[in-house]
Amino acid sequence: MNKFKFNYLFLSVTLITGSVATAEAAVTPDAQVRQEINKMTNANGSETVNINAPSASGISHNKYSRFDINDKGLILNNSKDRSLTAVAGVIAGNRNLNESAPARVILNEVTSSQASRLEGNLEVAGQQAHVIIANPNGITCNGCDFINTSRNTLTTGKPVFNNGELSGFQVEKGAITITAAGMKDKYSEYTDLIGRYVAVNGGVAANNLTIVAGRNEHVSIANGGVTTSSTLNDSGAEVLIDVSALGSMYANKITMVANNNGVGVRNAGLISAASNLHISARGDISNERGAILSDAGIVLNSESRIKNQGGLISAPVVGLKAQALINDNATVGNFLLNKTYEGRVESHFALLNVENKIANAGKLLATDYMNISARELENTNGNIISGGSLNITADSISNISSGGFSDDKPDLTTGILSQGDVNINAASLINNGQIYAINDIAITTNELDTKQGHIQAANNAVLDVKNTLHMADAVIGTGRDLTINAGNVNNDINTTFLWLFQKKETKQGKISAGGDLAYHVGQSLSNHNAIAANGAVSITAAGAVHNLSAISGNSLSLRAGEVKNAGWLTAADWLSVEADTSLINDGVMKGAHSLVLSAPVVKNSGTIESASSLIYAPSFYNSGTLAPGFNIISTLRPHAADRTEADTTVDVDAQPLALRRN
Repeated sequence: MNKFKFNYLFLSVTLITGSVATAEAAVTPDAQVRQEINKMTNANGSETVNINAPSASGISHNKYSRFDINDKGLILNNSKDRSLTAVAGVIAGNRNLNESAPARVILNEVTSSQASRLEGNLEVAGQQAHVIIANPNGITCNGCDFINTSRNTLTTGKPVFNNGELSGFQVEKGAITITAAGMKDKYSEYTDLIGRYVAVNGGVAANNLTIVAGRNEHVSIANGGVTTSSTLNDSGAEVLIDVSALGSMYANKITMVANNNGVGVRNAGLISAASNLHISARGDISNERGAILSDAGIVLNSESRIKNQGGLISAPVVGLKAQALINDNATVGNFLLNKTYEGRVESHFALLNVENKIANAGKLLATDYMNISARELENTNGNIISGGSLNITADSISNISSGGFSDDKPDLTTGILSQGDVNINAASLINNGQIYAINDIAITTNELDTKQGHIQAANNAVLDVKNTLHMADAVIGTGRDLTINAGNVNNDINTTFLWLFQKKETKQGKISAGGDLAYHVGQSLSNHNAIAANGAVSITAAGAVHNLSAISGNSLSLRAGEVKNAGWLTAADWLSVEADTSLINDGVMKGAHSLVLSAPVVKNSGTIESASSLIYAPSFYNSGTLAPGFNIISTLRPHAADRTEADTTVDVDAQPLALRRN
């Protein structure tokens, strides 16, 4: 629990020092400074400060030894004439403004060591102005509200002037603390909270809210935003902006910046924006059972980690950029509120750009499309789901499920799932979970280990594996065409599956296509899979093909350096099998309409069956069953002109044999 200990210790000190100023004690001008500022107490207990005349640029600079607001409120008088106020009714004019225009900016600077406590309304009488409260000792807001202000800035920074003009603030210390009664600034255009630390333990309501935390050499306020400049470290803390479980922020637009190396933002409450929400930190951004919400877009940018642990991040557009992303449904700490978000990141469009590792055990959801880029993606019992295209690029991907799968349909509760396309580009991919697309799947990788995994596309799929494809206990299938390109295949099968499209039980895993299936192996294939397609099946291998299961299609073409069949090679139309060295059949080869075999050596101890058969073999040995209607030709197939023709050797046991030479 040391990680966040500074918050509780620091805030306790802040609350104690802030409470020295009672609700009755309020504003005390700094008597050591020559100024025209004066204050009075109104009949209802509120106070009015007649501010100093502004400079030529419209800045009224007022200095105080104490600046508190009691529950009756405070008026900053920016009118030389009588004014009607919400805090105190009608008040007299400010004589300090008799010779000047009203102030554009009212700067209230605390010069003592006393922290400020704001417990009531702050109102500007007369012309609307930008109100700044600058107190390096800290500012606590407990029920503060703002009336007739164009902008409000609470800062623990020291004002910095350039040629007599306010250029910004230098922040070295102090906390901005929002406590239970909260802060309301819904009618100002901009609200700024600028401190070394910012803690939100109550509600904040604003229009455009900017929070900047950390030691900053210079923070400047401009129309539309805040800019910072800092090369400072803050080794005394790990969190600069802390939103507790009781804290909340509601605004049109929210920008949060933790600007020191290695320190970040923690949210256990609610951060909600009607427009864009942007959080950036040089340390971690942690969402611990909290909610970060936007009706437009969310951008989280961390130079360290983004941790969404049992929290919710939701917006139409979500962009996450970090060194690492951790998304899970962990329970973090003890909370008074019962909030369970299961580690969810929700959006219409999601862009996840992570320098190192994404560890997901929760839900990454996008209704339209999702792009993920990382050095490593680890999806363990988690969901990565897109309603449109899902694009994943990583050096290594691990998609792991410990819950198993339903036998007759895809499990749409876990895995990598898309209602559009799934495109995966990785140096290595381990999948013993599920990869499913309602449209197409394209996987490009050097190494694919899908043992005990499912890869399913309702439309087409292309698996392009440069080196080895490991397929033990796997199910790979499509509703239409399936293409597999692999340097080498290892696919020993020993478990039971019901295939999604066939709905037929076997004692192996399966490779299946509702349309055509193309299977290309750079080396050898030892097949224990059921390989099936409603259309054409094309299998090529540079090395040997050993088939111990069933390969079937409307048409079936198999070509390899060597073919050994101890299973079933069957086609509803035609079957073609070619080998560079030898073709050995101990099983069944069947082409309903036609069958063509070609190899320098053909040995049959099984069954060869077709309405019309051609066997191209300089050497043919038969001890099995040959159906009537076959011809044996003593050469290789005519189109293979580079192969050497040899004398025909025929060895037939008790079989009628028709031999035709070219």
